[in-house]
Order: sequence, then C-alpha cells, then structure tokens
Amino acid sequence: MASGVFDDALIKHLWSSDEFRDIFSDANRIQKWYDFEAALALEQAELGIIPHAAANEIAAKAKIANVDIETIAAERGRQRAPRSV
Repeated sequence: MASGVFDDALIKHLWSSDEFRDIFSDANRIQKWYDFEAALALEQAELGIIPHAAANEIAAKAKIANVDIETIAAERGRQRAPRSV
C-alpha cells in the first residue's frame, strides 16, 4: 500500500526517479547501518578490542539479504513506547 507521493504507483514518476527511491529505500538504509557495523567491527579487531574472526564474521553476515525487512519493521513497531492518550 502506498503511503505517499514517492511510492504511489500512479504518481511516483512525477516526484522522484527510480534511482532516488533506491537511495532512500528501507533496504538501502538498513544496508548502510550494516556497513557501519561491519566497518566498526573490523576497526575494533585492528585495535584488539574484538577477535579478528568475530569481526570477519560480522562483516560477512552484515548483508540486507540475510534479514527480513518486514520482521525488522514489526519489531521496531512493537518496541515503541506507548503514546499518551
């Protein structure tokens, strides 16, 4: 279900391009989080904070293909603080 002008099938071409939507997609955002975590782990290994084997495993598994975006979204929704009424 479309939630705005950037993903509404009938008008999205008026407001953005495929490249724009790819940049701001959930998959790209999450992959950037994983890229950061992988880089951090590799640097921590270089500093002796964590074992190199652990850093390499983190980097190898930090791929969007290894997760279900809908599961992440559901868990983030579940963890939100209740809103005041």
